[in-house]
Formats: sequence, structure tokens, C-alpha cells
Amino acid sequence: MRCTRTSIAIAVTLLLGTLGIAGPKRPAPLSGDQLLARATATPGLRSYAVSVKFAVRLHKPLGMRTTAVGAAYFRAPGSSALTITKAGGLAGAFFRGTYKIDVIPQAWPASYGVLSVERGLSGGRAVVVLHALPRTASPDVTAVTFTLASPSLTPIAAEWQYGSAAQTIRITLSNRRTGAYLLPQAATISVNLPKYALDAAATYGAYQLNAPVPDSVFARTR
Repeated sequence: MRCTRTSIAIAVTLLLGTLGIAGPKRPAPLSGDQLLARATATPGLRSYAVSVKFAVRLHKPLGMRTTAVGAAYFRAPGSSALTITKAGGLAGAFFRGTYKIDVIPQAWPASYGVLSVERGLSGGRAVVVLHALPRTASPDVTAVTFTLASPSLTPIAAEWQYGSAAQTIRITLSNRRTGAYLLPQAATISVNLPKYALDAAATYGAYQLNAPVPDSVFARTR
């Protein structure tokens, strides 16, 4: 009697099961920290500097529109800073300075640990949402959320919550290919905190990849 391919496959399956030999295993799903690391990975990128222009609409402590110019800096594994060098109008003194603001995705894995992973839809597209907290205890930040496009895992948004859910800083990112890396091209920033509130549109200039960034840039953040 001829053995069909189906019968042979069944026999082999039964034999493997009898011998305790398992079939090929599916790879284990990535952890939240692994997802964040993969989403922001830039192998070989040690640092960068990029100019940034802002169109700002200030809501609090006073209502006005203004512009600002500055630069964002990153140095591996997790140092980041934003320096505002020029701001127009009465808001000039308010904005100028260097800030440790995590608008740079490459700095996220070193600064935050992911607690849970959620998959869903945002604006009609599939996303992966990572719920995280700072790795070093913070008296201010009570929750952090990173949103990644799926399946590419491109960072597209982040939100920091300070105290209550009404006190937040949120950024939405638009990315572009720069050399071998996918880096932010533009961003919208929304700040809602007790002392000030604003919305801003940021446009990034030309990146200086692996440019030296002095320690002083990160030392003077506030």
C-alpha cells in the first residue's frame, strides 16, 4: 500500500512526539525594554547636533505668539539637551537656556524602564504603546507613554505626566532618513503645566552626525 505525503507527515509528527522532540519554537516576544531599544537603535551613532526652529503659541502665563531658535544634542548612551539661543518678543528671557528635555528618542532607553506593552490603533493605524517610568526615581514624573508605529517600531509620540493626568508634556514626531538613520524631521510639542502652557511646532535642520558634544552642554541643563 502506498504511503501518501499526508500519512508520512502524520507518522513523523507522531514519532517526534513519542521521542519527546519538539518542533521549531517560535521566538519569544520582545520585552517592553527590548521594543524601546529596537525602536530607537542607531548603531554606530555616538552623538549628533541639530538646529531646531520653533513656532510657539504661549497660553500661560500670558497669551502670545513668538518664535525661538536653538539646537538639540545627543550623546550615547543617554545624554540629551535642548538649548534655546534666541527667542522673540517678551518671551525671550522666559525661553532662553539649556533644558534636559527628552525630545530625542535615542536617549529614552537609558532613561526609562518599560512596565507594560499595549497594542492598538491610533489615528487609524496600528501602534505599540509602551508604559514606562524613569529608571531613576523622579519626584515629578508619575507616568510616561511612548507610542511606536507598528510593525516598523518607529517612535511617533511620547507623553510625560507630572502629578495629575492634566499636567503633561506631549510630543508628536515626524521622522526622515538621515544617512543610515531615521531621525526626527519635525515635531509638535504641547505643554500643560501649572506655571505655563504652550503649543509649539519644531522644524529640525541639518544633522551633524557623530559631532563632538562638550560636557558643558549637558552640565548646564535645568
